[in-house]
Amino acid sequence: MRSAGVTKTGVLTVLGVAALVLGLSFLVGLYWTVGVLLGFLVLAGLALLLASKTAFGKRIAERISMRLARTRYGKRMIASSLRAQARKAGVRTVDPAGRPLSDVELTLELYDTPETRQIKQQLKTMTPQQRSATLRMLEAQQDALRMGQEPPKVAAPTVRPGFPGGNPARRQGGSSSRKRKRR
Repeated sequence: MRSAGVTKTGVLTVLGVAALVLGLSFLVGLYWTVGVLLGFLVLAGLALLLASKTAFGKRIAERISMRLARTRYGKRMIASSLRAQARKAGVRTVDPAGRPLSDVELTLELYDTPETRQIKQQLKTMTPQQRSATLRMLEAQQDALRMGQEPPKVAAPTVRPGFPGGNPARRQGGSSSRKRKRR
């Protein structure tokens, strides 16, 4: 996992807040500055609490989270939320081999609908290569939906006329699987 690092905006924000605190402490004293900061924090906490409980605040939070979901941080936030839901529901977050489940696999395990049951049943019948390709396709669809884009179209497998598929050595009328001796 990549660390966040230090950005210019972060440094400028910290320096601005430090300058504001120092200036306020020189003007009115240290205790008044601490009181003003604590009062501001309490008011901000109360405002956030009230906003989270009202319909207006929930709409604003939904808009912010939709914009945030399109970022790299939003993807991490969604993944950690899925893992927390899985732990709360008692769903394993790793497969029997110890590999962490992807977001798509966790979503399939958490939500019990006819569609998810059907997808899980289909995934069980696939080979590991087919399973990983299908999970990558589902992940791409989920990412596109999260970004507000149209999910990529999935082409149905095409069957060429005259070719039933399967192992060519076992087809009716095909070549023999035994090699011919050279004379």
